[in-house]
Amino acid sequence: GAVYIGGSHWGFTGLPWIVKLSAATGAVDMSWQPPSLAYISALAVDRHGDVYVSNGDVYKLSGANGAQLRHWPVDGYVDAIAFAADGSWYAGGSFTTFDGQPRGNLARVRDDALDAGWKPSADAVVRAIAVDACGSVSIGGNFLSVNGQLRGRMARLSAATGDLQSNWKPIADSEVLTLTTDAECAVYAGGVFRTVDGLARSRAARLSAGAGTVDPAWN
Repeated sequence: GAVYIGGSHWGFTGLPWIVKLSAATGAVDMSWQPPSLAYISALAVDRHGDVYVSNGDVYKLSGANGAQLRHWPVDGYVDAIAFAADGSWYAGGSFTTFDGQPRGNLARVRDDALDAGWKPSADAVVRAIAVDACGSVSIGGNFLSVNGQLRGRMARLSAATGDLQSNWKPIADSEVLTLTTDAECAVYAGGVFRTVDGLARSRAARLSAGAGTVDPAWN
């Protein structure tokens, strides 16, 4: 097994920006030689072991040797990459084009090609994405509308179509930075917020799958 780390750790063991470590020992895999990339803002690994990173643009790197396999140009930056079970993946950040096509801070890629039909739009940066087993994609960030509808820094979309889930609309009072889901498709959010839907929550909250209701027992 392997662990990948990326960021602004220039000079880490003589290797800049992104490295591959042994999961067992933490030793740097010196045979893994990715291209020279600047600061890494997002990183994810697909089911085949290949690595997706962003330093603005998104790059697909071989998990075996680090070679660049694919490149998607972005006119801003990507902060989040998340995979679905079918191998498609979602990107969020601050951009108006992705792979040369107009997009509003969100994009979906299937079989290495931008999904032409999946194009929801957030009005500000998307910092976090979580894909669940119920067919939904949850997003978090600093946006206040998605697809032209008011949202309070979190929203839930159809994984297939990008349509907004109309009844899922919790409101965080400040930026959401990370999201994950559980087997019940509930959403866990973390960030710099202090309230969600007016309830005191110190930077972490659990939201129901159905309506985004804050879990009163999870505090």
